[in-house]
Amino acid sequence: MRVLVVDDHPIMRLGLRQLLLAAPVIASCSEAGNVADALALAQRERPDAIVVDLSLGNESGLDLIARLRARDDTTPILVLSMFDEALYAQRVLRAGAQGYLMKEASTDHLVEAVQRIVRGETVVSAAMNARLNDGAPAGEPSGVDALTPRELIVLRLIGQGQSPASIARVQSRSTKTIEAHRESIKRKLGLQTASELTRFAALWLERHGKDERFA
Repeated sequence: MRVLVVDDHPIMRLGLRQLLLAAPVIASCSEAGNVADALALAQRERPDAIVVDLSLGNESGLDLIARLRARDDTTPILVLSMFDEALYAQRVLRAGAQGYLMKEASTDHLVEAVQRIVRGETVVSAAMNARLNDGAPAGEPSGVDALTPRELIVLRLIGQGQSPASIARVQSRSTKTIEAHRESIKRKLGLQTASELTRFAALWLERHGKDERFA
């Protein structure tokens, strides 16, 4: 089995690569530190599975998932992250990934998860699996759950105190585009003013791990 690991931290990439290669079922393991390199490697090497972090410096694992799926790349993707599964797992699965695993998982669990997504299975925790299969109507998402991946990134950056111009530079987008995202976020969250949005974003980021990066 050939695996591609995508993480912006060289030490983390090295550690994951060594852990995966220690498993007899893993024949090779490539690594990339950003979306562009990951896209190039995925196209050139055609891995059997991709393991990606949500946070890739100024980019996001969700960006990589979206761009792979946009070019009809169906390689199974496992997101490995420190972010709260309850907040991000469903969003990741909707984006086109096949699994979500917390970085605190054991080595054996990681290898098993990679094997499972290659077999076509969906990998989440038992608690999240029960939530996904509780039989209750999903309904329309609301609040933060209704935000698109890009809007969620913008919300986090707003919570960090960044201005629209700063966010535009970080995300390689126009300020006009970021302002449009801000307006959409306010509408979905039922907020009226920029100051309300700033307060909400700061409080939300405080509750969901301000020391983690998702942009």
